[in-house]
Amino acid sequence: MHFTYIPHHLHYMLTEILKNSMRATVEAHMHKLNGVGINTAAAALALPPIKVVFVAGNEDITIKVIDEGGGIPRSEIKAIWNFFHSSAEAPDSESKDGLHSSEEMGQWVNLIRDERQNGGGSSSGSNVLLPPSALAGYGVGLPLSRLFARYFGGDITLSSMEGFGTDAYLHIPRLGTNCEALPAPVQMSPGELDSTYVPYPGYTAY
Repeated sequence: MHFTYIPHHLHYMLTEILKNSMRATVEAHMHKLNGVGINTAAAALALPPIKVVFVAGNEDITIKVIDEGGGIPRSEIKAIWNFFHSSAEAPDSESKDGLHSSEEMGQWVNLIRDERQNGGGSSSGSNVLLPPSALAGYGVGLPLSRLFARYFGGDITLSSMEGFGTDAYLHIPRLGTNCEALPAPVQMSPGELDSTYVPYPGYTAY
């Protein structure tokens, strides 16, 4: 399967969708892990699988993520697209239970960058290891992922069945010819009425 897209955007969107599905699946089926241990092979067999389907259409690449994580109530579907809304407990600004805030994580990333620039780390890794960070709770991932998708003509949609699970659809334009989907206020601003370049008087092409 071949298509044109920005790798960083694709990686971010898929990570957020899969992360939400994994967390929902574990939380919905936590009772099955009693006496099994969460970090064992038996735990993996006790949880229902998360399925990912890739389909290449004439216009779009569609990636469907199917989970059995209990679904989302219809009354909350609109709220999940709001920034800073999350069904997970918001991480504290200070370390808690071995977890670190986003500010602390940024400091660790800077340490790794400085070490690599100074020749202290190899191309495959670094001597400085990142500490564990909160998996969810910031309320940014899903709304930002949809902005990424829509920016180049794609979209993210959800179809949820409360009490069972959620199907997430990531639509990506296949042809790679879509222009930036700028917000309406930007398109209607005086500077964006016409993107045609008009040379100023006396302009000379070099």
